[in-house]
Amino acid sequence: MVDSTDTQDTAHNNSLSPVWYSPSSNAKSTADSNVLACKARLEVITKTTIEHFQKWCLTDKRGLQLCLHIEGIKTKLLEQMNTSTEGNSSEFTLYPATMKPHCNNLSIIATICRDIAVKTKESLKQLKALSKLPGSCNEIFYRSWELDEFIAFLTELAGRYEKEAEIRLAVAENLPHCTTRSDLIRWTSAWEYPQYVDSYVHSLFKYFNEELENRNKG
Repeated sequence: MVDSTDTQDTAHNNSLSPVWYSPSSNAKSTADSNVLACKARLEVITKTTIEHFQKWCLTDKRGLQLCLHIEGIKTKLLEQMNTSTEGNSSEFTLYPATMKPHCNNLSIIATICRDIAVKTKESLKQLKALSKLPGSCNEIFYRSWELDEFIAFLTELAGRYEKEAEIRLAVAENLPHCTTRSDLIRWTSAWEYPQYVDSYVHSLFKYFNEELENRNKG
């Protein structure tokens, strides 16, 4: 005959038996969670990066138009100053009212370039922080790039943006104050022919866009 007390004790002991969880299962769950968080943030960063590059390309065109307007106005003024008595008039100025809006707009566009450079550096910092999460570095998010490739891309891009933005700010500051034709050409050319955000960067973005083609196929 089985003692009912023993049966109750056995059932009670079984209900209190510890449940063992595999450390590897916990680690995998954490890594999977990190990958999902990383991918979500990467989606935002890649979208923003493309938008910033499109905006940068627009500044190329609009900024050059403004530079040419300023150069044209200054060229005529310099010719007047050097070839006629009008240049000796008390009303003559190298800073006519018609030039001021172009100068202001060029300064705004140069500032936009600087802001793009700053925001790209911030995106880079975020990616570097994400790379420290367990499980995020070895994941292929879209086609073939791991997180390190995205970091390398933004590192290159941020550095080039920063250097080119410095040149554009210098153009906006100096072009309106040129007093020779050669200086006008030099500063306009500095905008027209970028040293850092050049054809190489456009090629980088072709690879970048190819990588992102699979973003909605995963």
